Amino acid sequence: MKYKKSKIWYISIGAILLIIITIITLTRKQDKAIFKEELRLAYEGYMDGIEFGIGDSGMDLAKKWGEPTQSDYYTGGLFMKYGDRIFFTDGYIDQNNNYLYGSINSIITNEAFGIHAGMTIGEVIDILGQPNGLDIYDELREDPESRFANNMFAYYYAGDYTLAICYDKDSKLVEYIELSTHWKNPDILEGSFLVLTDIEKEAFNRFTEDYNDRELTFLSPISIMKLYLHAQKEKNYEAEWELYTKDHNEFGWSKEDHMKIPKEDRPKDFSHFENPVNIEIKYLNDYKEAIVSWEDKYLEEYDGSGNPFRFSFKLVMDNNWSWKVSFMPMQ
Repeated sequence: MKYKKSKIWYISIGAILLIIITIITLTRKQDKAIFKEELRLAYEGYMDGIEFGIGDSGMDLAKKWGEPTQSDYYTGGLFMKYGDRIFFTDGYIDQNNNYLYGSINSIITNEAFGIHAGMTIGEVIDILGQPNGLDIYDELREDPESRFANNMFAYYYAGDYTLAICYDKDSKLVEYIELSTHWKNPDILEGSFLVLTDIEKEAFNRFTEDYNDRELTFLSPISIMKLYLHAQKEKNYEAEWELYTKDHNEFGWSKEDHMKIPKEDRPKDFSHFENPVNIEIKYLNDYKEAIVSWEDKYLEEYDGSGNPFRFSFKLVMDNNWSWKVSFMPMQ
Protein backbone atom coordinates (compact mmCIF):
# COMPACT_ATOMS: atom_id res chain seq x y z
CA MET A 1 0.00 0.00 0.00
CA LYS A 2 2.83 2.34 0.86
CA TYR A 3 4.48 1.49 -2.46
CA LYS A 4 1.30 2.31 -4.38
CA LYS A 5 0.86 5.58 -2.54
CA SER A 6 4.45 6.54 -3.14
CA LYS A 7 4.13 5.67 -6.84
CA ILE A 8 0.92 7.70 -7.20
CA TRP A 9 2.57 10.60 -5.39
CA TYR A 10 5.56 10.56 -7.75
CA ILE A 11 3.28 10.29 -10.80
CA SER A 12 1.23 13.26 -9.55
CA ILE A 13 4.33 15.37 -8.91
CA GLY A 14 5.69 14.39 -12.32
CA ALA A 15 2.42 15.35 -14.00
CA ILE A 16 2.38 18.72 -12.21
CA LEU A 17 5.98 19.42 -13.19
CA LEU A 18 5.21 18.45 -16.79
CA ILE A 19 2.27 20.88 -16.84
CA ILE A 20 4.42 23.67 -15.36
CA ILE A 21 7.24 23.05 -17.86
CA THR A 22 4.72 22.95 -20.73
CA ILE A 23 3.17 26.26 -19.63
CA ILE A 24 6.60 27.89 -19.29
CA THR A 25 7.68 26.56 -22.68
CA LEU A 26 4.51 27.72 -24.40
CA THR A 27 4.77 31.11 -22.71
CA ARG A 28 8.35 31.50 -23.85
CA LYS A 29 7.44 30.43 -27.37
CA GLN A 30 4.54 32.86 -27.38
CA ASP A 31 6.75 35.71 -26.13
CA LYS A 32 9.36 34.80 -28.72
CA ALA A 33 6.71 34.63 -31.42
CA ILE A 34 5.38 38.06 -30.46
CA PHE A 35 8.87 39.51 -30.74
CA LYS A 36 9.70 37.61 -33.92
CA GLU A 37 6.40 38.56 -35.49
CA GLU A 38 7.69 42.12 -35.77
CA LEU A 39 11.06 41.09 -37.21
CA ARG A 40 10.28 37.55 -38.31
CA LEU A 41 12.08 37.75 -41.65
CA ALA A 42 15.08 39.53 -40.13
CA TYR A 43 15.86 36.41 -38.10
CA GLU A 44 16.19 34.60 -41.44
CA GLY A 45 18.34 37.31 -43.01
CA TYR A 46 15.54 38.87 -45.09
CA MET A 47 13.61 42.13 -45.20
CA ASP A 48 9.94 42.16 -46.10
CA GLY A 49 9.21 43.09 -49.69
CA ILE A 50 12.70 41.99 -50.84
CA GLU A 51 13.05 38.45 -52.18
CA PHE A 52 16.84 38.30 -51.83
CA GLY A 53 18.46 38.10 -48.41
CA ILE A 54 21.80 37.90 -46.68
CA GLY A 55 23.87 34.98 -47.94
CA ASP A 56 22.09 34.89 -51.31
CA SER A 57 24.07 35.24 -54.53
CA GLY A 58 24.56 38.68 -56.02
CA MET A 59 24.87 37.04 -59.43
CA ASP A 60 21.41 35.50 -59.01
CA LEU A 61 20.11 38.93 -58.02
CA ALA A 62 21.56 40.49 -61.18
CA LYS A 63 20.10 37.70 -63.34
CA LYS A 64 16.59 38.22 -61.98
CA TRP A 65 16.53 41.99 -61.44
CA GLY A 66 18.90 42.94 -64.24
CA GLU A 67 22.11 44.90 -63.92
CA PRO A 68 22.09 47.38 -61.01
CA THR A 69 21.69 51.08 -61.74
CA GLN A 70 24.93 51.66 -59.86
CA SER A 71 27.73 49.39 -58.66
CA ASP A 72 31.21 49.97 -57.29
CA TYR A 73 33.60 49.01 -54.53
CA TYR A 74 32.66 49.85 -50.96
CA THR A 75 34.31 48.57 -47.76
CA GLY A 76 35.94 45.53 -49.36
CA GLY A 77 33.28 44.44 -51.83
CA LEU A 78 30.88 45.49 -54.55
CA PHE A 79 27.55 47.13 -53.81
CA MET A 80 24.52 46.81 -56.09
CA LYS A 81 21.96 49.63 -56.19
CA TYR A 82 18.35 49.15 -57.31
CA GLY A 83 16.30 52.27 -56.62
CA ASP A 84 16.34 52.84 -52.85
CA ARG A 85 17.61 49.29 -52.22
CA ILE A 86 21.33 48.66 -51.90
CA PHE A 87 22.91 45.24 -51.58
CA PHE A 88 26.49 45.00 -50.29
CA THR A 89 28.43 41.92 -51.40
CA ASP A 90 31.91 40.41 -51.12
CA GLY A 91 32.21 40.56 -54.91
CA TYR A 92 34.96 42.09 -57.05
CA ILE A 93 35.84 43.28 -60.57
CA ASP A 94 38.16 40.87 -62.39
CA GLN A 95 41.06 41.74 -64.72
CA ASN A 96 38.70 41.78 -67.70
CA ASN A 97 36.51 44.37 -65.97
CA ASN A 98 33.76 41.83 -65.32
CA TYR A 99 31.63 42.50 -62.25
CA LEU A 100 31.55 39.31 -60.19
CA TYR A 101 28.95 39.90 -57.52
CA GLY A 102 29.55 37.73 -54.49
CA SER A 103 27.33 36.80 -51.56
CA ILE A 104 25.08 39.48 -50.07
CA ASN A 105 26.22 40.51 -46.57
CA SER A 106 24.17 43.66 -45.96
CA ILE A 107 20.97 45.24 -47.30
CA ILE A 108 19.82 48.85 -47.09
CA THR A 109 16.31 50.07 -47.90
CA ASN A 110 13.97 52.94 -47.07
CA GLU A 111 11.03 50.82 -45.91
CA ALA A 112 10.68 47.51 -44.07
CA PHE A 113 9.01 45.95 -41.02
CA GLY A 114 6.34 48.65 -40.84
CA ILE A 115 8.81 51.52 -40.62
CA HIS A 116 10.09 53.87 -43.30
CA ALA A 117 12.38 56.81 -43.99
CA GLY A 118 10.88 60.07 -42.74
CA MET A 119 9.43 58.59 -39.53
CA THR A 120 10.87 59.79 -36.23
CA ILE A 121 12.98 57.39 -34.20
CA GLY A 122 10.31 57.70 -31.48
CA GLU A 123 7.70 56.32 -33.89
CA VAL A 124 10.04 53.44 -34.74
CA ILE A 125 10.37 52.56 -31.04
CA ASP A 126 6.59 52.68 -30.69
CA ILE A 127 6.38 50.01 -33.42
CA LEU A 128 9.42 47.81 -32.73
CA GLY A 129 9.86 48.44 -29.02
CA GLN A 130 12.98 49.49 -27.15
CA PRO A 131 16.11 48.81 -29.25
CA ASN A 132 18.82 46.48 -27.99
CA GLY A 133 21.38 49.21 -28.41
CA LEU A 134 21.79 52.91 -29.22
CA ASP A 135 24.64 55.06 -30.47
CA ILE A 136 25.14 58.53 -29.08
CA TYR A 137 26.35 61.82 -30.53
CA ASP A 138 30.05 62.35 -29.81
CA GLU A 139 31.89 65.39 -31.22
CA LEU A 140 35.09 63.36 -31.58
CA ARG A 141 33.39 60.99 -34.02
CA GLU A 142 32.36 63.66 -36.47
CA ASP A 143 33.60 63.07 -40.01
CA PRO A 144 32.06 65.35 -42.66
CA GLU A 145 33.26 63.01 -45.43
CA SER A 146 31.57 59.94 -43.95
CA ARG A 147 28.11 58.72 -44.91
CA PHE A 148 27.58 58.41 -41.16
CA ALA A 149 28.15 62.12 -40.51
CA ASN A 150 25.44 63.55 -38.26
CA ASN A 151 23.79 60.11 -38.18
CA MET A 152 22.74 58.06 -35.16
CA PHE A 153 21.77 54.40 -34.99
CA ALA A 154 19.32 52.26 -33.07
CA TYR A 155 20.07 48.53 -33.14
CA TYR A 156 17.69 45.57 -32.98
CA TYR A 157 19.29 42.13 -32.72
CA ALA A 158 17.54 39.34 -34.62
CA GLY A 159 19.38 36.10 -34.03
CA ASP A 160 22.56 36.21 -36.10
CA TYR A 161 21.58 39.51 -37.70
CA THR A 162 21.37 43.17 -36.72
CA LEU A 163 18.71 45.60 -37.92
CA ALA A 164 20.16 49.12 -37.76
CA ILE A 165 17.86 52.14 -37.98
CA CYS A 166 19.81 55.18 -39.15
CA TYR A 167 18.36 58.56 -38.16
CA ASP A 168 19.45 62.20 -38.22
CA LYS A 169 20.87 63.57 -34.97
CA ASP A 170 18.97 66.84 -35.09
CA SER A 171 15.65 66.06 -36.78
CA LYS A 172 15.42 62.49 -35.35
CA LEU A 173 14.02 61.41 -38.73
CA VAL A 174 14.85 57.96 -40.10
CA GLU A 175 17.12 58.02 -43.14
CA TYR A 176 17.43 54.32 -43.96
CA ILE A 177 17.13 50.78 -42.57
CA GLU A 178 19.99 48.27 -42.76
CA LEU A 179 20.11 44.53 -42.11
CA SER A 180 23.56 42.99 -41.70
CA THR A 181 25.43 40.10 -40.12
CA HIS A 182 27.61 42.40 -38.03
CA TRP A 183 26.70 42.71 -34.36
CA LYS A 184 27.37 46.30 -33.43
CA ASN A 185 28.89 47.39 -30.13
CA PRO A 186 26.59 50.29 -29.23
CA ASP A 187 27.20 52.89 -26.51
CA ILE A 188 23.90 52.20 -24.77
CA LEU A 189 22.34 48.79 -24.15
CA GLU A 190 18.64 48.32 -23.42
CA GLY A 191 18.16 52.09 -23.38
CA SER A 192 19.93 52.58 -20.05
CA PHE A 193 23.20 53.95 -18.65
CA LEU A 194 22.97 51.23 -16.01
CA VAL A 195 23.62 48.29 -18.36
CA LEU A 196 27.29 47.66 -19.14
CA THR A 197 28.55 46.29 -22.44
CA ASP A 198 30.80 43.22 -22.36
CA ILE A 199 33.82 45.44 -22.98
CA GLU A 200 32.86 47.68 -20.05
CA LYS A 201 32.28 44.70 -17.74
CA GLU A 202 35.71 43.29 -18.57
CA ALA A 203 37.35 46.69 -18.06
CA PHE A 204 35.64 47.15 -14.69
CA ASN A 205 36.73 43.70 -13.49
CA ARG A 206 40.33 44.33 -14.54
CA PHE A 207 40.35 47.84 -13.07
CA THR A 208 39.07 46.73 -9.67
CA GLU A 209 41.81 44.09 -9.35
CA ASP A 210 44.50 46.68 -8.57
CA TYR A 211 42.97 50.01 -9.69
CA ASN A 212 45.48 50.54 -12.47
CA ASP A 213 44.36 53.40 -14.68
CA ARG A 214 45.80 51.74 -17.78
CA GLU A 215 42.63 49.62 -17.88
CA LEU A 216 40.66 52.81 -18.55
CA THR A 217 42.90 54.35 -21.21
CA PHE A 218 40.87 53.44 -24.28
CA LEU A 219 37.40 53.88 -22.78
CA SER A 220 35.16 56.76 -23.83
CA PRO A 221 33.78 59.34 -21.38
CA ILE A 222 30.37 57.66 -21.45
CA SER A 223 31.89 54.27 -20.61
CA ILE A 224 33.71 55.76 -17.61
CA MET A 225 30.45 57.37 -16.48
CA LYS A 226 28.70 54.00 -16.73
CA LEU A 227 31.45 52.28 -14.71
CA TYR A 228 31.07 54.97 -12.04
CA LEU A 229 27.30 54.46 -11.86
CA HIS A 230 27.84 50.68 -11.76
CA ALA A 231 30.22 51.07 -8.80
CA GLN A 232 27.66 53.22 -6.98
CA LYS A 233 24.82 50.75 -7.58
CA GLU A 234 26.98 47.81 -6.49
CA LYS A 235 28.03 49.79 -3.37
CA ASN A 236 31.65 49.41 -4.39
CA TYR A 237 32.67 52.74 -2.87
CA GLU A 238 36.39 52.09 -3.25
CA ALA A 239 35.97 51.68 -7.02
CA GLU A 240 33.73 54.76 -7.05
CA TRP A 241 36.52 56.86 -5.47
CA GLU A 242 39.21 55.40 -7.73
CA LEU A 243 37.19 56.54 -10.75
CA TYR A 244 37.37 60.16 -9.60
CA THR A 245 39.99 62.43 -11.18
CA LYS A 246 43.18 62.97 -9.19
CA ASP A 247 44.09 66.10 -11.13
CA HIS A 248 45.41 68.59 -8.57
CA ASN A 249 43.48 71.37 -10.31
CA GLU A 250 40.18 69.66 -9.54
CA PHE A 251 38.27 69.89 -6.28
CA GLY A 252 38.15 66.61 -4.36
CA TRP A 253 38.47 64.74 -1.07
CA SER A 254 40.54 61.87 0.29
CA LYS A 255 39.77 58.20 -0.06
CA GLU A 256 39.57 57.92 3.72
CA ASP A 257 36.90 60.62 3.88
CA HIS A 258 35.04 59.03 0.99
CA MET A 259 34.80 55.65 2.70
CA LYS A 260 33.39 57.36 5.81
CA ILE A 261 30.39 58.87 4.00
CA PRO A 262 27.23 57.56 5.77
CA LYS A 263 25.02 55.16 3.81
CA GLU A 264 22.08 57.52 4.07
CA ASP A 265 24.10 60.12 2.15
CA ARG A 266 24.99 57.75 -0.67
CA PRO A 267 23.08 57.90 -3.99
CA LYS A 268 19.95 55.77 -4.00
CA ASP A 269 17.85 57.10 -6.88
CA PHE A 270 19.17 56.10 -10.31
CA SER A 271 15.92 56.67 -12.19
CA HIS A 272 17.28 59.51 -14.33
CA PHE A 273 19.92 57.15 -15.71
CA GLU A 274 17.44 54.47 -16.75
CA ASN A 275 15.74 56.05 -19.77
CA PRO A 276 18.15 58.54 -21.36
CA VAL A 277 17.35 59.98 -24.79
CA ASN A 278 19.00 62.55 -27.05
CA ILE A 279 22.38 61.75 -25.52
CA GLU A 280 25.37 63.90 -26.46
CA ILE A 281 29.04 64.21 -25.52
CA LYS A 282 30.65 67.62 -25.94
CA TYR A 283 34.15 68.74 -25.04
CA LEU A 284 35.57 71.84 -23.35
CA ASN A 285 38.97 73.27 -22.43
CA ASP A 286 40.81 71.95 -25.50
CA TYR A 287 39.20 68.48 -25.14
CA LYS A 288 40.39 68.07 -21.55
CA GLU A 289 36.84 68.08 -20.19
CA ALA A 290 33.84 66.11 -21.42
CA ILE A 291 30.17 66.80 -20.70
CA VAL A 292 27.68 63.96 -21.19
CA SER A 293 24.16 65.35 -21.41
CA TRP A 294 20.76 63.74 -21.93
CA GLU A 295 17.03 64.04 -21.42
CA ASP A 296 14.92 61.67 -19.35
CA LYS A 297 12.37 60.06 -21.67
CA TYR A 298 9.63 60.17 -19.01
CA LEU A 299 10.44 63.45 -17.26
CA GLU A 300 7.98 66.20 -18.09
CA GLU A 301 10.15 69.10 -17.00
CA TYR A 302 11.34 72.01 -19.14
CA ASP A 303 13.93 74.76 -18.97
CA GLY A 304 13.27 78.49 -19.25
CA SER A 305 13.18 78.28 -23.04
CA GLY A 306 10.56 75.54 -23.06
CA ASN A 307 13.03 72.79 -24.03
CA PRO A 308 13.10 69.44 -22.22
CA PHE A 309 15.34 69.55 -19.15
CA ARG A 310 18.81 68.10 -19.79
CA PHE A 311 20.94 66.36 -17.19
CA SER A 312 24.71 66.70 -17.44
CA PHE A 313 27.68 64.75 -16.14
CA LYS A 314 31.25 66.08 -16.14
CA LEU A 315 34.45 64.11 -16.73
CA VAL A 316 38.09 65.19 -16.90
CA MET A 317 41.03 63.89 -18.93
CA ASP A 318 43.49 62.84 -16.23
CA ASN A 319 47.27 63.23 -16.41
CA ASN A 320 47.63 59.60 -17.53
CA TRP A 321 45.38 60.15 -20.59
CA SER A 322 42.35 58.33 -19.24
CA TRP A 323 38.96 59.86 -18.58
CA LYS A 324 37.99 60.19 -14.92
CA VAL A 325 34.86 61.44 -13.16
CA SER A 326 34.86 64.96 -11.77
CA PHE A 327 34.08 65.20 -8.06
CA MET A 328 30.39 66.17 -7.75
CA PRO A 329 29.89 65.59 -11.50
CA MET A 330 26.23 66.59 -11.59
CA GLN A 331 26.18 69.92 -9.79
